Amino acid sequence: MSSPAAPGNPRESVREQLDGWQNALSGTFFPLQVGTQVDHDFRCGVDTHHIGGMQLSVVHARPETVVRTVAQARSDESEHYCIAFQRAGICTFTQDDRTTILRPGQFTVYDSTRSFAFRFGSPHTTAVSMFDRSALNLDVSQIARVTATAVSGSEGLGKLVSTMLLHLVDSPGEFSDVVARKVSSTLLDLVETLYRETLLESNESDSAQRSFVLRVKAFIEDNLGEPQLAVGDIAAAHFVSVRSLYKAFENEQYGIAQYVRHRRLERIRQELVDPLMVRRPVGEIAATHGMINEAHFSRIFREKYGASPSEYRRHYIST
Repeated sequence: MSSPAAPGNPRESVREQLDGWQNALSGTFFPLQVGTQVDHDFRCGVDTHHIGGMQLSVVHARPETVVRTVAQARSDESEHYCIAFQRAGICTFTQDDRTTILRPGQFTVYDSTRSFAFRFGSPHTTAVSMFDRSALNLDVSQIARVTATAVSGSEGLGKLVSTMLLHLVDSPGEFSDVVARKVSSTLLDLVETLYRETLLESNESDSAQRSFVLRVKAFIEDNLGEPQLAVGDIAAAHFVSVRSLYKAFENEQYGIAQYVRHRRLERIRQELVDPLMVRRPVGEIAATHGMINEAHFSRIFREKYGASPSEYRRHYIST
């Protein structure tokens, strides 16, 4: 097991220790920036060995921040995935606009080609496995959906991955080269299977969410004529909380309340320009679709379409 020179000499300044530590980490992995709030004796170290196509390292240090900047990711040729397993201490990790908390016994995957940040608020020990991106038969876009997500190392496939990973980390030189290549390949197969399962569950969840939103929209269409149709009524009809209903529409073009108003106005607009409805009063059309307050209806119609209902109708009928 090799141990790159790491700072920690109390006679050195923290700045000198930190510079040495940044060089040690950058030499072990890829260019990184390191910072700390420790004002004296920044103790740290990293032990590394290789097995098959994997690099296995154990990092231990006082509270620190380790960052891969956008500029570093763009200028460096490293194309690796890494798995960080938290053995001691708590870490906040961010990549791809996601942030997760890693507690002892949890791990996450990250990509060296994009920026990321580790923040350790206390002394920590982290096991890091690094391997070529080509080792996983998953698209880069697929991995980007699971970076910065915490996986438990105590159950399911996560337990198998963490058990094997930690055994390899703690037992350098136990296997011959031939066996080591086979073992590392098996571990990477498990990692790939784990994240394929995670992506499948995510897709199923997305599909179920989309199906729910479509059911809600169909219910709204069928009940637009109810003047008192409210978000609470819609939630109750679908046996969910109002909060859950709002959340289901977070990624839609309109929020749930805005969607109801949008569909009412659009239904009314369509009937206003329908030649077969030309003799039907504007107020009657609006009331049919739940808009019984004519002044309120006229105001929001003008806000949406730039003309009063009557003006809008005259313009389209005349043309």
